Amino acid sequence: VALIPLLLGLGMDELSAGATLVPRVKRAVQSLAISECRELVEEALKLQTPSEILARCLELADKRYGDLLG
Repeated sequence: VALIPLLLGLGMDELSAGATLVPRVKRAVQSLAISECRELVEEALKLQTPSEILARCLELADKRYGDLLG
C-alpha cells in the first residue's frame, strides 16, 4: 500500500491485490491525486538510494492515508 503513489505516478492503471486488501488499496488510490503521484516520480528520479525513494513514498502515503499503513 505504501508504494501505490509511485505505481500510479509511473502510469500503472491496473493493480492486483488479494481480496482482503482490495478495500485498502481502493481507499489509498481514491486518496491520491495523479498530479502528486507524478511529482513523486520526478522526485524519486533525483534520489540516490532505494531507501530514500521508499522513505519519500511512505511520507506521501502517510500524509494521504496514514491510517491504512498500520
